[in-house]
Amino acid sequence: MPKRVFIIAGEASGDVYGAQLIRSLRNIDPGIEVAGLGGDLMAATGITFLYNLVREFAVMGLLPVILGIPKVMRFLEICVDYIDAHRPDVVVLIDYPGFNLYFATYTKKRNIPTVYYVTPQIWAWAPWRIKKIKRLMSKMLVIFPFEVPFYEKAGIPVAYVGHPLLDHMSLFQPDASFAKRQNLNGRMLTLLPGSRRAIIRGNLPVMLWLTQELCQQESVPAVCLALGSDKYLSLVEEIVEQGRRCWQLPEIRVVVQDTYNAIHHAHLAIVTSGTSTLETAILGRPMVIIYRIKGYHKFLVELTSFLKCQFFGLPNIVSGRQVVPEHLAVRPQAAHIMPDLLSLWRDTPARRTCLQDIAGIREALQQPGASDKAAMAIWQLITASPKT
Repeated sequence: MPKRVFIIAGEASGDVYGAQLIRSLRNIDPGIEVAGLGGDLMAATGITFLYNLVREFAVMGLLPVILGIPKVMRFLEICVDYIDAHRPDVVVLIDYPGFNLYFATYTKKRNIPTVYYVTPQIWAWAPWRIKKIKRLMSKMLVIFPFEVPFYEKAGIPVAYVGHPLLDHMSLFQPDASFAKRQNLNGRMLTLLPGSRRAIIRGNLPVMLWLTQELCQQESVPAVCLALGSDKYLSLVEEIVEQGRRCWQLPEIRVVVQDTYNAIHHAHLAIVTSGTSTLETAILGRPMVIIYRIKGYHKFLVELTSFLKCQFFGLPNIVSGRQVVPEHLAVRPQAAHIMPDLLSLWRDTPARRTCLQDIAGIREALQQPGASDKAAMAIWQLITASPKT
């Protein structure tokens, strides 16, 4: 019988990594049967695709999750029905811990080996989940070197495979005509406001305000606002138009589905916290990370033990020290952020140091090949664990 793998990815980045993993699994065994939930990229690989979880349920925040509980239960039912009917050799969970850890309780009851790939960042948030992970997971495939001792200390099988983002980014070839094609001439400021409605709505106005502040003190010939897709293009255009009524903004070129060129050609980037910060670092561009939070989130961060990590920006977490400025605030203050923006826009020792520091991040994450390593670890688990 062919080997069977069931994969779940609930976010856009997980969809990318899931599609890469499927291709790597097929390189090992062309006859392998793969099914699961994910996004458009996973669907395009030709697997037995049960539902577009990325499109239907990529939400953040307590209220949207509560309102989406009926959908969650429907997705859960779809998954459970499938594994009961087809009995996969292994289940692979990619990030998306709220749903995936809950689903893992069902795979545990059925004695189906379960692997977590691109594991939840419980070393930064909610570390009490470690006990649940130990009970439910057969193996953790981690993407950061420092995650290995964290899981080893808890007695959880773990392997470091590297970051699959490097597999994806290794395909990128800079377009020398990008600036001319987009009518972006001279030193360019790139804004990366995120890929979710709530994050864009919370952070893009701050970015526009900072852009105006920077333009008042420095010559900024070109401003590019980069979006990974056109899903929230109308929202972005609405926020930019509102910003024009509040501030004296320069011309802002909105670029869709060409984010890596927008980063590569930037002199400086303003980035919300998330995968984009790591992409910007890997592409070697200096940045200022900002993230606007709600008051009750600030309470969780500052007055409780919820946050266990010294930094929130991935380049700083990977480095173990602050290599790029990061600002987490309820009400961002120009007095706090502008000195960092100005020092990185200008040719200063701080900019040169930042460039040197982020150059080492790609090396710290090793070379491309995470997808192949993860696929081999999953294959070894399949072949070592016959069905019961």
